[in-house]
Order: sequence, then structure tokens, then C-alpha cells
Amino acid sequence: MALAALRQGTYADDVEADIRQGWAYGISGVPFFVIDQRYGVSGAQDPNLFARALAQSADESQVQT
Repeated sequence: MALAALRQGTYADDVEADIRQGWAYGISGVPFFVIDQRYGVSGAQDPNLFARALAQSADESQVQT
């Protein structure tokens, strides 16, 4: 199924959009994680860092609603 999608270019437009968004964010390497379009975490980080970033994003989203 995945091989067929690659051969047919099923998600090519989505991949190109992701690449353009990465350039806009200034991402130059992987892994890179974007959380809620506000926070970026680059490289392999301690799980606690991800937990803090996710919690902060969730807290800020609740304040805005």
C-alpha cells in the first residue's frame, strides 16, 4: 500500500507542502517537531522536554478559549 502511494505520487502535494512549511520555519535537519504551530523541538530530546512543551501548549490553548 505504501509502495503504491509512493509510485503513484498519492501524497506528493502534501509532502511538498510539508517541505515548504519546514523551510518557512527554518528547519534544516531531522528530527524536528512542531507543536501547535508555535513550538519547535529539534533533535532527539529528553521525553520530559516534550512533555513540558505539550503541557505549555495545552495550557496556552485553554487560556485562549
